[in-house]
Amino acid sequence: RKTGFEQGCEDYYETWRPADQDGRHPVEDLLDEVLEDDSDRPFFVFINLIEPHSPYDSSREYFGEFDRHPEMALVDNTALLHSVGAQTLSDQEIEHLSDLYDSEILYVDAAIGRIVANLDERNLLDETLLIVTADHGENFGEHGLMGHAFNLYETNVRIPLLIRYPMTFQPGARDSSLVQLQDVFATVLSAAGTGQSNDSQGRDLVAQDSFDGETLFFEYGYPVHSLRELGFQIGHRPWRQYRDSPDVSRVKRRLRAVRRGGMKLILGSDGRSELYDLVSDPSESNNLALYDEYSSQLRDLETLLLHKLAACPDRTPASPAPPIDLDDETERQLRSLGYIH
Repeated sequence: RKTGFEQGCEDYYETWRPADQDGRHPVEDLLDEVLEDDSDRPFFVFINLIEPHSPYDSSREYFGEFDRHPEMALVDNTALLHSVGAQTLSDQEIEHLSDLYDSEILYVDAAIGRIVANLDERNLLDETLLIVTADHGENFGEHGLMGHAFNLYETNVRIPLLIRYPMTFQPGARDSSLVQLQDVFATVLSAAGTGQSNDSQGRDLVAQDSFDGETLFFEYGYPVHSLRELGFQIGHRPWRQYRDSPDVSRVKRRLRAVRRGGMKLILGSDGRSELYDLVSDPSESNNLALYDEYSSQLRDLETLLLHKLAACPDRTPASPAPPIDLDDETERQLRSLGYIH
């Protein structure tokens, strides 16, 4: 609420992670309150399930379901440290964290399943536009990274998008078109019959004839908060020896990227470029920007990206945002997630 998440909502609740280990997720009870409204007024509900997030300890009854190393203790908030070589995790530790992450996804999947069943029991499912998606992926050792900071690789930006609305979308259909989260807003407006918004850059996925799905743009701002948190986490160690190291230098940059078809270009504010063919190299392990024969493709994508940037206003604040006065509970929860020290 302190950061404006509640704007536009009549009711807003913060459940964080459930403290108890049994029973339904609190959002399910809150949804019941909405669905028990006897009026015929349409409803909009946004549910943010934060469980698939470090420290990967909130899968409750599913904890350890896939764990290949159950003897290991939970490694807490090491993503930033690992990403700059200040605390390297072993292969077994990375597998352990990845397995616990999978358990959290399973827990959320079960919660979503109960939400779907609830809508079905109330005869609301087929007339409800149901969308499941995510804000980012997660790295588990890929490119030497952990977590979701410092990068625009596919491990971070490739996320699920599931839409259920049988009166508009064919059940069971799969679409390989490239889409972005901003397209969800335009699609919801269209499916609800309210028309497009002049403020949205998203594309309506209902109107397939107006959707080309060929070019995507990405952006990752200069990681001020992550670098500040990294300094806190290193703490007693001499921060200077890490601050100027190659591992830290490679993450101290703003990133912009463009994908057209199977080719993807990442431009760093430090002048470094990465070009990948996602068809032949989906893991982005071979940087084609290092080869002269791909210079033409690199220039074409760079020109496309620069034209896009020129057409968009710079959203970087002229001055730092004023500090937010957090209550004790919010501060405790954000600290548990590794967002503040």
